[in-house]
Amino acid sequence: MSGQFRGARGVDQLLKIARAETEALRIDLRDIESAIAGAAEAMAENEAAVSRERGADDNPVAFARFIEAMRERRLNISKTLISLEAAEETAREQLAAALGEIAKLERVAAINADEKRAADKRRETGLLDEAARRPRRALV
Repeated sequence: MSGQFRGARGVDQLLKIARAETEALRIDLRDIESAIAGAAEAMAENEAAVSRERGADDNPVAFARFIEAMRERRLNISKTLISLEAAEETAREQLAAALGEIAKLERVAAINADEKRAADKRRETGLLDEAARRPRRALV
């Protein structure tokens, strides 16, 4: 590898690392989205339990305690959802930045590849020109 293209190997390594990090960010984002769906489901289950108990209303004291516990649970789920939504937004921003970095690195890699092809073409042309300038020997 010529001196002018040594950086191409470094760019390729950076690109490989950036792609791996991007995949990790995608996995994290999917995990957060799954956790949000789970929390939303827990919230719906909480509301359904309150509705079921409201219809059963056979012991007012027990029902009041139950409602208080469900209210506390709903508050905790709401806090979790808020936290997860903030984490999701951060993960999306990080993923977008990582994808932007990959695009930059791919552009640099393409430029390096173009420069290498051009240098190879110049070298090939130079060798052909040199061969054309050499005196030819007669085959006898």
